[in-house]
Amino acid sequence: MNRYLIITAALLIAISCNRIKITHNNQVKIIELPLQIDSTYYSTLTDSFKLDEIQLVDINYGALKPQVKMALGINHNTFHSVLYFNGCMFVSGTSLIVHDSSGFNQICNQQDLKNYFSPIETKEEALSYVYAATGLSPSYNFELKSRYRTFVDTINTTYSIKSDNGFIVNLFDYQLCGCGPHTHFMIIYEVSFEGDIRELQRVDLYEDPEEEGLCVD
Repeated sequence: MNRYLIITAALLIAISCNRIKITHNNQVKIIELPLQIDSTYYSTLTDSFKLDEIQLVDINYGALKPQVKMALGINHNTFHSVLYFNGCMFVSGTSLIVHDSSGFNQICNQQDLKNYFSPIETKEEALSYVYAATGLSPSYNFELKSRYRTFVDTINTTYSIKSDNGFIVNLFDYQLCGCGPHTHFMIIYEVSFEGDIRELQRVDLYEDPEEEGLCVD
């Protein structure tokens, strides 16, 4: 009986040592819905801005100020004149289309974004702003399996903290392209009140050993 208890305790300790604690300190979520450009304009905008497609903006754009109607402009196979790009061998670049009293305008880089949406005045606005600039995801739920290889003891869900110069925001990403390991990681940014974005730290969080031999083109 004692031997059984010792083995059980040892297993529980082994499992707990591989378990990451999730905390929610200073957590910030965007709850304000963004305004959408009417889809009846999509065909005209695709031609005007030489886009391959147009997509809706999601809720994480909702705290940007001024509050204007928006859509995402997508160009395939390009790294140029975009805010950020996604994909591996075949990439898609994303710009932001805004519709205001002057008409339709395309925001193609972080300087355009700064000129249009700064100053940054609230925690929520900072989160939306960094999200729009990078395309990286806020995260609030993590499905962590016992087999994962972990590099930290604690993960804090997405926060936005006011600092002396602006706000500190953390977002999350996943190393999809190439061969394993495919690491999940967190990136911490500082965004100034004036709209300048600076990467402060990149933190490896965890990996799935079963993806070690997985290669993604």
